[in-house]
Amino acid sequence: MQTNAREGMYVKLSEYHGKSGEDVIAWCEEVERVVTVNNWRNARIYMIVAAYLRETVADYYKEERANINR
Repeated sequence: MQTNAREGMYVKLSEYHGKSGEDVIAWCEEVERVVTVNNWRNARIYMIVAAYLRETVADYYKEERANINR
């Protein structure tokens, strides 16, 4: 499979709300696929992925982002 040479938004990541019924493992696997296809640089992955967090999960990330190892 050929990868894109430039970073872009070739495939959109779905939002994650942390609601019951949402599969966090499946969402993380989707993140991995989207990161690869979009050729996102490591330095930007956390910032981009955080933009797709919603509701309680987004609040948790805002509170804990300084403690998250990148």
